[in-house]
Amino acid sequence: MKFSKAILVLMLLLGAGFVYLSLQLNSPADKALLEAAGVGDLQRVEEALHAGANVNARDFDRGASPLILATVQNHTEVVKKLVQAKAKLDATDGGGSALYYACLAHAESIAAVLHAAGARVIADNTALEKMRQRRDLLLMCR
Repeated sequence: MKFSKAILVLMLLLGAGFVYLSLQLNSPADKALLEAAGVGDLQRVEEALHAGANVNARDFDRGASPLILATVQNHTEVVKKLVQAKAKLDATDGGGSALYYACLAHAESIAAVLHAAGARVIADNTALEKMRQRRDLLLMCR
């Protein structure tokens, strides 16, 4: 879906909310990075970053960053590359941070990479309740 500046301004004037103030229209490099991160294509991730992609770009469907997309799909090497490229470790998509998703999926290698880089488990209240119900996640993500 393409947004023009006029449509974005109209949405803001009609009360679409603060969320749209932070929306960035993704460049082709950003779109390539998001897609490559989600499918675990390390070479395409590197190419997109080299082409100037924003390592913290967001997809418009969920607000997920490349780091979250790679984490959810359990792509450890892509996660390592994004961490190396200085991705925001504590960015959330409204549900939780990359480390939250790594712990939820029991992706121990990704959780270790994120933890070593200084990431924190961040989750909304619903997600935190799910974590409380699964004590093993709390132990793993300390």
